[in-house]
Amino acid sequence: MTDETKPIGRPAKRAVAAKKKGSRGQVGRPKGDAAIINEYKARMLASPKSRKVLETIFDAALNDEHKNQAAAWKLVMDRVLPVAAFEKMLSSQVVKTLSALTLLVLVLLQSPVNKQKITTLKESMLSLNASQSVYKHFELSEFDCQETGENNMSPNFLIMLDKLREACGFPFVITSGYRSPQHSLEKDKPNGGGTHTKGIAADIAVSGGFQRYRIVEEAIKLGFAGIGVAKGFVHVDLRHTDDPVMWTY
Repeated sequence: MTDETKPIGRPAKRAVAAKKKGSRGQVGRPKGDAAIINEYKARMLASPKSRKVLETIFDAALNDEHKNQAAAWKLVMDRVLPVAAFEKMLSSQVVKTLSALTLLVLVLLQSPVNKQKITTLKESMLSLNASQSVYKHFELSEFDCQETGENNMSPNFLIMLDKLREACGFPFVITSGYRSPQHSLEKDKPNGGGTHTKGIAADIAVSGGFQRYRIVEEAIKLGFAGIGVAKGFVHVDLRHTDDPVMWTY
């Protein structure tokens, strides 16, 4: 009888893997979701098209008429501030945070990196908390619908209106901000109403020609695409169009 030398200890992993049914001799756990995500992330960062992807997401997030605006905002916020963090916030804190995010994105998109000091989300939030107000010159309640009390104003629009007020140098009295689609002036309009129902318009009271002129002048500089001039007020809006318009009432 021939003596056989038996191996001592546990068999090698590769030897065990080779005997398993359907195995190709690979050692270790299969690639999981985290590894796959990291691989895709690395490929995206290395791609020359990555900047275009990010710009497309930001454009959708800032376009109040884009059908995927909510999804774009979720992508932006998930990367800057996890959505789970909002569950522990009061509603007023959520508004401040969203406004700070909007302001941050506007700064990043409108200013060249090599010329503009980048403002972080933390710095934006500290600035907002220091003033105890989301906007420098307005309270959100000033834009409530006069017939229903609803208020779905765009934070982006309010930030731009704050800049317009700062540039003009005199107080703004808002005579009309958000309007519900059921508002008496909107319910018969096509497409669910005009720019007031989208939260991207406001009417500003004026007392004379100088105020009308200043509002129109500065609104054009800031890029307001819709301007309507009446005797007692000036309408400004941020409609999405390649051809800005102006009219009289």
